[in-house]
Amino acid sequence: MWYEGQDYLGEFDVEIRERGAGFVFAHRHQKLFVKASAVDRSLSRRGIEAAFGVFEPVKSEILAKTSYRSAPLSASKEGEALYLAYTAEREAQQAQRAGAWLTIKGTRTEQLAEIRQRYAQRRLEVKLDRVIRKGRKHLVYKALAVQMKAEVQACITVPMRASAAVPGSAPKVSGWRDWLHARAQSGDETALGLLRRRAKVPQEASIGILTGEHKSDSLYSGLPRTVSRDGAVEYRTSNGSFIDYGPRIVVKSSDLDLVKVALTVAQAKFGASLQIESGLDLFAAAGLVKEYEKSLAASPLQKERGRGPER
Repeated sequence: MWYEGQDYLGEFDVEIRERGAGFVFAHRHQKLFVKASAVDRSLSRRGIEAAFGVFEPVKSEILAKTSYRSAPLSASKEGEALYLAYTAEREAQQAQRAGAWLTIKGTRTEQLAEIRQRYAQRRLEVKLDRVIRKGRKHLVYKALAVQMKAEVQACITVPMRASAAVPGSAPKVSGWRDWLHARAQSGDETALGLLRRRAKVPQEASIGILTGEHKSDSLYSGLPRTVSRDGAVEYRTSNGSFIDYGPRIVVKSSDLDLVKVALTVAQAKFGASLQIESGLDLFAAAGLVKEYEKSLAASPLQKERGRGPER
């Protein structure tokens, strides 16, 4: 029974392994596993062995028909290309760190051998010494043992601390979302779009809001900016800031120079679909409403305002 069950799971590159007092479903070639009882309560060790008998590990290699491959939730071609770049970078850095760590381990092995050899030589010198009284040599041996233990411990501890930041290797690759965040910070608009894919636009206090139909997640390079983990881009000037959430731009200062920049960014982003959702008086004060009178007249929001209050 175990043979047939393991063969079937092997077609999906999975096998059952013992772990602690129970079983896990484990990927055959990756460090991925899940407790069998977490999949279903009936898959406890007692339940599985009642059905299949005493556990038998996999005895032969089975050619898998399909295998799990981690991938982002986004199915876009751009997202897949970025994820391939992420996995390639992560694997390259992991290999680099592994190589550097092997070098550290090799150096540590040589150092430990040298320490032990040096103290063995010193013990031999004490043994052959005719000046030190025989009754006191055991004290010298004890002191040498304490010194050697301290040197060995120091030799082992330093490389273990260095494993967090292996000398000569690149920094450890972060998770997928952190990697996207770093790419977006550096100006990658595809990464910015992926960050925004599952983000919700918050409702917050603002001076004015610009909206429209945006077909791409563009970044404005004329101002200092900060990208959040949710893909919100805050542009800063000496007089305040405005935030681009993707489908809307929120102005957080009434400074007219800032308003002009925000409206310029919105016009480039939304084009003819640009609408002023709130803060019409502010944008009028900036002398910029006339440029968009046609689009504003066609806006459902402006039409609603033109009707006036119902009686």
